Amino acid sequence: YTARYTNFYVGDIMIDGTRTFVFDGEINGSNLTFSVTSDMNMVLEDGTLVTENGTRSFGFVIGNTLEDILITLSGSWNLTVGNDEYTVSITDALKTKIACAYISEGEMSLDKNGLTVLIDFGDGTCDNSATITYPNGVTQEVSLDD
Repeated sequence: YTARYTNFYVGDIMIDGTRTFVFDGEINGSNLTFSVTSDMNMVLEDGTLVTENGTRSFGFVIGNTLEDILITLSGSWNLTVGNDEYTVSITDALKTKIACAYISEGEMSLDKNGLTVLIDFGDGTCDNSATITYPNGVTQEVSLDD
């Protein structure tokens, strides 16, 4: 379904645009996908323009046990807040099992105003670390707790 907003207000925030939601699943019922495609403009109380567009897909793969449920995130989207522009592109689907508190696998790029970093969440091991690769090739391991 698609939600359309025209001069819609939440408090003092004005919203215009569309957001489309798609639910999908397999016949055997083990895979479910929920996608959101946005083309939205918001004007905050202080007059700041925020735009958002792109698609995010959330997936659930049901395993044999509760601990085997896999959660995935894929897609790409842009966000502009005032003069700052952000682009998120998931280049390898982000994944984790429901029993893990952290994203444990996958890669994404994050761009802010033309500066792009690559974030690698690992090989599926449930840990609180990720590796960031900066534009100059330098890598840094970071804690997801910070």
